[in-house]
Amino acid sequence: MTARRILTATLIPALSVALLSTVNPGTARAQLTMNESGFDVTVLGSATGPKGAVCSPGGVWGDYVYVGDSSGNAIERIDFADVASLFAMGTPDIQFPVGMVFGPGPASDFGTYLYVASYGSGRITRLDPTGSPSLFVNFPSVSDVTFDPSGAYGTDMFAITYFGSISTVSSGGVVSPFSTLQSAYFRFGPGGAWGTGLYATCSAGPPGVGIVTVDPSGNATLFAGGFVGPEQFDWATGGSFDGDMFASDMSDGKIYRIKPDGPKSLWASVTRPAGITFCNGCLYVTSYAGGCWKICESPVPAKSSTWGLIKQTYGDANPASEPPSED
Repeated sequence: MTARRILTATLIPALSVALLSTVNPGTARAQLTMNESGFDVTVLGSATGPKGAVCSPGGVWGDYVYVGDSSGNAIERIDFADVASLFAMGTPDIQFPVGMVFGPGPASDFGTYLYVASYGSGRITRLDPTGSPSLFVNFPSVSDVTFDPSGAYGTDMFAITYFGSISTVSSGGVVSPFSTLQSAYFRFGPGGAWGTGLYATCSAGPPGVGIVTVDPSGNATLFAGGFVGPEQFDWATGGSFDGDMFASDMSDGKIYRIKPDGPKSLWASVTRPAGITFCNGCLYVTSYAGGCWKICESPVPAKSSTWGLIKQTYGDANPASEPPSED
């Protein structure tokens, strides 16, 4: 089909006044308190209800952290100079967005789209670099999407029904069951001491509330317990971050640092912490109560060498190489 147009980056200047309550750099309704020293904290802004966050792969997507504003039904982005702006919005394509992931790249059947899990409309939507949407697949109560960079778990997309089961989705939109784990968020390990297997939150039931590992057959094992409501996590590298996992507990208002062998310690506190993503040498944290922060070991340049090393760079856009839009 012809992709429906929504408000995109090209329309942002005309919308800036109307969206001041959505993108408000330099303020936050929630307050973040560090439990460890040695980090610089920058308040980036306050969206109406930010949840997921993802680091750009570069190339046609530019140098941004993309943030899903769930209450505002929008995708915002923050550049490496800490300037926030609207990227795309409009229901039902973007309706209570939670999880986001970039496609594996131009050589993949999934292309270079930004895939958005819209819990409110039960859709996984593809956004191109201009912010234009197309429906990928209907997926009720979807809260997160991801891909396996190693291919050990297959080349399909993985998607979660919020507090429900994990499924795989083929490039043609065929949904297949993968695991009965009651989860909300997942990511594949970065390698090294962490391996490249699947890590996920467990919201209820076996093997226990916390962060689990899931094998290629869909069986889960508790990795780090002691959570009340685990939300999202990512791995950070270098300096004081030491390659550890950082995970949010939205119900308990805590952000934990977790070592590869499982021990965790309190790293920061904030009301309803949600999104966690590592980008350009810094950890970005969102609060569903309203707020977004950049936490760095020390000030970093506009684009650090760390960012280039850990992220895939996409080339120029080639629309002919993208999969066709689907009705």
